[in-house]
Amino acid sequence: MKMALKKLIILVLFIILQLSILVFSAPPPLEIDWTVARIPKIVDGCNRAWNVVAVYPTSFDKNGKELIPLPKDVAFPAPTLIVEPEQVVRVLIRNRLDEPTTIHWHGLLMEKTGYSDGVPTITQCPIQNNSNFLYEFKANKIPGTHWYHSHYKPQRVDGLYGYIIIKETIEQEGIDLNGNKCPYCVLVSDWYHLPAQELLDKYRCDAQIGAVTPEPVPHSVLLNGIGGGYCGTNNATKPANSCNDKDYDKKNITCVLSNEVYKFQRNKKYRLRILNSGALVLYYFSIDDHDLDVIEVEGMRVKSNKKIKLLPLHAGQRYSVIATTSNTKTDNFWMRLQTSKECIRPNTSAEEWGMLVEEIRAIVSYSITPGTPTTSPWILGKLNCTDLDYSLLSPDKLYLINYDTPLKPPSGPANKEFNFGIYMEIYDEKNKSYLTVGEIYDTAGNRKIYDDNIFGFTNNSIQYTIDNYNKYGSRIYNVYKYQNLNFYVLDKERDVIDVTLKSSDNISHPIHLHGHFFWVMEYTRGPGEPNEIYEKPIQRDTVTVPPKGIVKIRFQVDNPGVWACHCHIEWHVEVGMMAQFVELPAKVTKLSPLNNKIYVDKGKNTVNLTTWNELCVDIHHSMASCPTRNKTITKT
Repeated sequence: MKMALKKLIILVLFIILQLSILVFSAPPPLEIDWTVARIPKIVDGCNRAWNVVAVYPTSFDKNGKELIPLPKDVAFPAPTLIVEPEQVVRVLIRNRLDEPTTIHWHGLLMEKTGYSDGVPTITQCPIQNNSNFLYEFKANKIPGTHWYHSHYKPQRVDGLYGYIIIKETIEQEGIDLNGNKCPYCVLVSDWYHLPAQELLDKYRCDAQIGAVTPEPVPHSVLLNGIGGGYCGTNNATKPANSCNDKDYDKKNITCVLSNEVYKFQRNKKYRLRILNSGALVLYYFSIDDHDLDVIEVEGMRVKSNKKIKLLPLHAGQRYSVIATTSNTKTDNFWMRLQTSKECIRPNTSAEEWGMLVEEIRAIVSYSITPGTPTTSPWILGKLNCTDLDYSLLSPDKLYLINYDTPLKPPSGPANKEFNFGIYMEIYDEKNKSYLTVGEIYDTAGNRKIYDDNIFGFTNNSIQYTIDNYNKYGSRIYNVYKYQNLNFYVLDKERDVIDVTLKSSDNISHPIHLHGHFFWVMEYTRGPGEPNEIYEKPIQRDTVTVPPKGIVKIRFQVDNPGVWACHCHIEWHVEVGMMAQFVELPAKVTKLSPLNNKIYVDKGKNTVNLTTWNELCVDIHHSMASCPTRNKTITKT
């Protein structure tokens, strides 16, 4: 008896010790206080400032009044957030934009905090101007490279995006982060010389009869917030959509600011974290004379079965690669991000095509004093504008096993299958105007165009699910059925879901699923191409569906919430290419959004908050109306 009691006491003490280790080893919450505002910034060498949607740490004068910083003191892109695995993150957003906003934390699973996913009309109502809202969530347990961006209308195109990196807890491979800085991050983004909303309104309304409307081509491309592009025109009648200064409207000028420099040392390994935050363009990343090992795809560690030279990244995608330096006598090399007109819609006008920046460079230097490289690029060949060959990658078992992560997808047939068609069409709105629309929906049902105007600022899908599940229970299917919100209900925990994405379009589409990492099971790169079936599929959150191609993905039902599934080309998601998975609606009703009305910042100041419930206000937003036209149109 005494021996049994002694063993029990030892067991209890052991459990207490383990719990103590967990409690005391958990990092303290990370508290962030940011202001979002438009700030004039020179970014692309065209000798004029653009109104960037910027994020910056909030500061105050001695009287407690919010300070507006000088443009030179505002970082662009937005600040990099570096967090610990499973660290609680609290981000106070003070909206000073003169328009609503939201922040989406792309790649973070938002387990038990789906209300902080930052998608207007789906996981929250927008944060109104001159109000303060607190996001709170826990970082993923697996380290990786992610990002945050506005999800309100096309606002991110105007500059609201930055990294959020979950740092390593075990031995790193390659030289990487430096404290709270990421000296080897490579962020590529498209830049436009007109406000994104103005471009969207034109794109939506200027539908072409018998053809899909071409997407707006960026005037410039930026690398870590600086770069260059098209700054002029030979056409005196062209609208002021380039630099619009007298020095630039008389001739073609390609402007480039000073190149970004990455300093390397010989015989070392460097981890480069690459992100495409752009609105449209797929880029190919490379470093002259350097082979690359891919070690991470969007937060999931992988092994390269073969070194690569060119790495394609579409909008929303991220990779970590290892570049190994050598004893070469060459000191300076070009880092390149390249694209091609082959990746842009074929009926794009010659003038727009002429603006496409097909390459931006940075310098990789082994020297203390960097010089101009004379190295040559790898030969691109014919671009297929798709993802890399997935057979070149496999899950990193030795790494992932440390994080109790599945190394392979569930076997056997799926419990539920969806066949999502991807379409770009022209929609006749009661014969008065014709609109560009994007669609992603299960072809077994009726045609659906996601329409966020149904909720506007009055409601969101999480609240809608809570209200209606409590009222109708399992009959919630019928409630969703007739809404133009493109809902798909997943109500059985641990169900295996297969989604086949089939595109009828002649450009590629990067499809992002919120709330999950999915396995890429099969990939067909276009008509007549073989269907690639992978023995060791990897996981990611954004996959490129090739032009007229097919992709099959798989995930498991295990994360209660309402999760968007959409194209990450900004122009497409804003004209309707969005679906929603309502996952475990009975458990969605148990989510508890933060409803704190005050927040005490680091300066011990009391901040009045708009609660999650109070974000929804009794007004509707609406898209700009298109001009009335006399012609009717035909579906393309």
